[in-house]
Amino acid sequence: MIKFAFGCLLVVLVALTNQCDGQFGNRNPSTRKVVKWCVTVAEEGKCLEMKKFVQIYMVRFTLECIVVRNADRFTCMSLVRYRKADLVSLDAGEMVMAGRYFRLIPLMAERYGMETDLHAVMVARRDNPDVNKDTLKGKKICSPGMGWGAGWTLPVSQLLQMGIIEVKECNLHVESVANHFGSMCVPSVLSRYYNSYGMNPMKACELCSGKKENYCTSNDTFANYVGAFNCMASGTGDVAFLRAGIIEAIVGANGTTSPFRESDFVLLCPDGSRKDLNSYMSCNWGTVASQVLASTGPANDAHMADLKEFIIDLVGYFGPAGPYNNRFDLFASNWQGTLGNYTGNNLMLSDDATELVDVGSRSSYDKWVGPEYMKKLDVLEMCPIPRARWCVISEDEMKKCEMMTMAFKTRRIKPELSCILADSTQDCMKKIKDGDADLITLDAADIYNAGKYYDLVPIAAEDYGDGEAMQYAVAIVRKSNPDISIFNLKARRVCFSGVNMAAGWVIPVSTLIETNQILIRPDDCNLYDAIGEFFFKACAPGVLNERYKPDRYRINLCEACASGGSDKCQRNSRELYFGDSGSFRCLVEDGGDVSFTRHTVARDNTGGRNPDYWARNRRADDYELLCMDGTRGPIDDWRNCHLQQIKAPAVVTAGYKQPWERKILWKFLNYGQSFFASDGNKEFQMFDSGFDKYDLIFSDSAVRLVSIPPEMQNYKDYLGQQFMSVLKRINHFQCTTGYMVGGAKAITPIYALFHLVILAFSIIFLHW
Repeated sequence: MIKFAFGCLLVVLVALTNQCDGQFGNRNPSTRKVVKWCVTVAEEGKCLEMKKFVQIYMVRFTLECIVVRNADRFTCMSLVRYRKADLVSLDAGEMVMAGRYFRLIPLMAERYGMETDLHAVMVARRDNPDVNKDTLKGKKICSPGMGWGAGWTLPVSQLLQMGIIEVKECNLHVESVANHFGSMCVPSVLSRYYNSYGMNPMKACELCSGKKENYCTSNDTFANYVGAFNCMASGTGDVAFLRAGIIEAIVGANGTTSPFRESDFVLLCPDGSRKDLNSYMSCNWGTVASQVLASTGPANDAHMADLKEFIIDLVGYFGPAGPYNNRFDLFASNWQGTLGNYTGNNLMLSDDATELVDVGSRSSYDKWVGPEYMKKLDVLEMCPIPRARWCVISEDEMKKCEMMTMAFKTRRIKPELSCILADSTQDCMKKIKDGDADLITLDAADIYNAGKYYDLVPIAAEDYGDGEAMQYAVAIVRKSNPDISIFNLKARRVCFSGVNMAAGWVIPVSTLIETNQILIRPDDCNLYDAIGEFFFKACAPGVLNERYKPDRYRINLCEACASGGSDKCQRNSRELYFGDSGSFRCLVEDGGDVSFTRHTVARDNTGGRNPDYWARNRRADDYELLCMDGTRGPIDDWRNCHLQQIKAPAVVTAGYKQPWERKILWKFLNYGQSFFASDGNKEFQMFDSGFDKYDLIFSDSAVRLVSIPPEMQNYKDYLGQQFMSVLKRINHFQCTTGYMVGGAKAITPIYALFHLVILAFSIIFLHW
């Protein structure tokens, strides 16, 4: 009898234990799944209170609060991305950034009554009667945060589309907005994710009130919808970008202690009118999806299912209809908790939310916000110049240009880059002059002709790391040829970078004339013939091209070139020895005894810096420079041992473009190099041409582009008088401009007289 009673008692105890486990949770932590929720310092109190009640009532889960201190919302996104946290609550606009940069996905969405969409509204104080849509210029603006859906993207994109805010910049809509409004508080506007180029103006933070490291971040006291409301309501700002319903929720949460009433505020409508807060359905600036709980995309399906079950259980236990809502209210931010009181607004979740629902098939950031919202993001990237067309002169340059186009697209750099293939450098000049292209990088000597005959102007110059945007024309020889000096080059083999190129043709030819090694009368027009006669053989890329081909020349000017067939001696990358690096390669591969090139080339292609087979095992100390006094110097002594200092190659555009257009094109280049200037970038390198290619579009030895001041944006001031004089003398000796202008060779008086004599003899002959 005693055993039977004891057995019954055990059965009752087990039943009670099971009931308690169902009501108060599984006390064994090893069988619970841990969910880590990333929260700010302000949300920590609520999270800890939630954690306690999850432990008591929820059987399968344990909550862990991951608190980010002195950090912005992007820190939480990063923690979730790398699975150091599982959940973060995000505005729809923030969800876009989380998806783009951290591969997060929306998991569960807030619902407000029957709605899961939010209406963007502009709110002003009723006692500020002069504020409406048409009088916003110069007004002080309070935003919940940079990139927020209803609090930034929708109102700003609408104002841009309506032409109220004038767009004068590309890739920098914040500057256009700041120029239109007065002081602003746009939290996170200086975050690197919203300020990739470091050019967002400080004016966008002037109204913010956060202290020290919280200033103008997502922890600022004027951040989020509540902060933006307080910014405007306190009189600090004139207008707040909010979502409909937030003021009612704030005032209602504060109860009778609130200094504000709903009637104190009005909506500013797109039609210029002002309406009461409850008129948001007919007076709003667009709709956007609700706030979400986001998690990391690559997580497995089982983990996603666990997180969703956790959130569903939270609502089931602690939501408005939950049995334990009186112990812990999931959608409340003012609470007298057992662990202490916490006070705020919209902590972890929105106070006016009533439910959390599965996002269903809209399980990516772009699907969640929808196509119309994505179009609004495109509006923020409006650019007064839709395209920047880069002119290239070879298939190799075309391939690099196409790669650059894709790289710039990944970074959303505007204007959109496109590539135009032309027959030659001069053809590119003509296309830019005619409006069929916009940009090309030109050698200093080409800039002269581009400016004089095509009205092109330089806007950005190559810099080689010294900040000078200069290059030095040098003559390089092998140390094993000790007898060569600048004064005994006759009958040598020579490598030019290309006909009419500054460091590799104009300056060395001028040097030969100045040192009286080439004797030529200006009226003879036989410069090419004299050079061919002076040297044993040479590689002068371009000498056979119709645009440079003189009336008299010697075929030996192409004999040292390396390419075969129709590629041989071309003034583009089809000729292996074209360009400054090609000229040095010609010397390295014993195509010549001396290389006329720029100062950076020898160092860039020796000591293992160039992995191409022809440069791989070359030593810098195997080569020397020829100095103007007849001595020789090491290749790094180019400041003291050079033929002449000249301007670096520069990017040019059409001279008829307005100053603001040139500024946009410069910023386009600058934004591009902010991402792709480094040769270590795995995506794309602006100043690298790949294996066995060199100086495509830009010089490989360049490290950056520098802006040319507006007052220097003409060929005369950029090139300088000394180089201009050299070019005029060279062109005078060859009796041409070096280019065909408008498709025909420039005709000199002697050339015209010669043809008149021939014509006269022809007429006499026909008469006879």
